[in-house]
Amino acid sequence: MATTALLLTIAPAVSNAQQDWNGNEAQGLGHPHPSTANVSLSDNWKAYRFDRDGIRYYQVNDRNDNVHVVVGKVDEIMWALPAGKPSARTSLPSWRLKISEEAVPTLVYSDEEISLIHYQDGSNTVWSVEEVP
Repeated sequence: MATTALLLTIAPAVSNAQQDWNGNEAQGLGHPHPSTANVSLSDNWKAYRFDRDGIRYYQVNDRNDNVHVVVGKVDEIMWALPAGKPSARTSLPSWRLKISEEAVPTLVYSDEEISLIHYQDGSNTVWSVEEVP
């Protein structure tokens, strides 16, 4: 009973947190049209960066707004979230995937901490999250 009352008390606050200043539903992480700036370095991709509760998230969509990869980062720990169409193969600093030497790289995003690189080899694709030295 107490748990139900607590959830009913928290629900309006969570609901309000999902709205922008005009009362419209905000589109955040995982959405095809996030309410944040596209910071992509490539015309073929849309990259978004989110900071929430000490966690930094990176999301990449294609030009048709389909989510392809979402990566989370806390301090030096990074992980790929099971998101996107299709769920992407993602190479992380702590879990490197083999990338074909014939794969064509495209730098999609880079900041002071990481670079997101898309490697394409025919129908095979790998996202690589690389730390910036």
